[in-house]
Amino acid sequence: MTEFVVLEGGRIACDVVGEGPLVVLSHGMGTWRQDFRHLVPVLVGAGYRVVNADMRGHGESST
Repeated sequence: MTEFVVLEGGRIACDVVGEGPLVVLSHGMGTWRQDFRHLVPVLVGAGYRVVNADMRGHGESST
């Protein structure tokens, strides 16, 4: 489920799943968090808490 972190001047879209040590996924320019859709369940299955965020101006995050 997508969560939104509201910041001054915009918002960041992210998915937070799992429990355990934190892993933050950060995509490159011109892509978005959905590029990690196959990696997230593997990390969660291995016991990690995963934050997968759209960088500013990408996906559902504002510019």
